[in-house]
Amino acid sequence: MRRGYSLMEIVVAVGLVMAFVSSIVAASHFELKAVNESARKGKAAFLLEEGLEAVRILRDRGWSNNIGPLVSGSTYYPVFSINWKVVATDPGLIDGLFTRTVVFDDVWRRNSDSDIVDVSSGDAKTLDPNTKQVTVTVSWPGPGGAAREESIATYLTNIFQN
Repeated sequence: MRRGYSLMEIVVAVGLVMAFVSSIVAASHFELKAVNESARKGKAAFLLEEGLEAVRILRDRGWSNNIGPLVSGSTYYPVFSINWKVVATDPGLIDGLFTRTVVFDDVWRRNSDSDIVDVSSGDAKTLDPNTKQVTVTVSWPGPGGAAREESIATYLTNIFQN
């Protein structure tokens, strides 16, 4: 009957424990990165919704003053200072991480039934001055520095005829 452990048994046992601890640390690191990215994606979703709400507020305050003068296809940045407004110059990062942009595009309607059609459609169409397609985009640096981006688009109409 042996009474002690050999050096070889101790080395193997320590190696197994180290392998187990290393795998736990690696899994924890991976999980932490996934949780951080999930939190960023959640924040981006809130910023997207806030961007759409800001545009709706501008529409409600006056289409002809706030939406009508904007250049179709140009990039704007929604900012809040006393009231919402959109500016053409980048105000900087939101929470030190996110960039939010808004693009307003013209909307064309088919003459025969007033359905929205693409500008490249061969159908007879007319520009609708009381409707814009609005696309809000939020971007941020992802894992490894790769850019991440989420977008949401909707139509905005001059429902108050203001």
